[in-house]
Amino acid sequence: MQWHRQTRPTTLPVSTEALHDGLNLIADQDVELTRDAERKALAATYEFEDHGEVALINQVISVTFTAPHPLLSNVTIGAGWSLPIWPVAPEPNLTVSVVRQSGEAHVVPSDHVTMRPGRRPLLTIMDHGALPPAMREVYSRLRVEYQAGFGPDHASIPADIAQAIISQAALMQDAGWDLRRGHSGLSPHTARIAARYRGVAI
Repeated sequence: MQWHRQTRPTTLPVSTEALHDGLNLIADQDVELTRDAERKALAATYEFEDHGEVALINQVISVTFTAPHPLLSNVTIGAGWSLPIWPVAPEPNLTVSVVRQSGEAHVVPSDHVTMRPGRRPLLTIMDHGALPPAMREVYSRLRVEYQAGFGPDHASIPADIAQAIISQAALMQDAGWDLRRGHSGLSPHTARIAARYRGVAI
């Protein structure tokens, strides 16, 4: 499986007011300080998303599955394909295609596709007799594009995640957080919250 975030929102998952409070900034004190805080919060957001395998603000995820056997084999035995990023948006704008080795793509009809949301989204395909013939071919790839995220803005983000982003941004602001001295990645507090959403015990 290969995947990437087709879009990476620049909308922050925290409100400007909460960011100011968390970083002890006065809103109109210094415009550049505010911009710097927002840059740090965005960097913290991307780190959190990658560590937790989640999407915060709605974004498009593109996934490609490859296998040495025909894709139809999974359909026949009732198996599905686990998607890497959650939560699935209420309207995921799901597109599923079968891509031949030549690069020719064929869309799987939407009424043949179901997606189970949750911490580990699962895509399943049903054979109603109208699946692309390419699904019977060896080394055809399954390409899935869907929208994931808690919502369109900070109001949709769980409170503990929002606080984790602010805490990480504050840590990055701290003069003692010097990457040249070996400090990198998420703070232990932020990493614990990210792992909780990822479902990994630490």
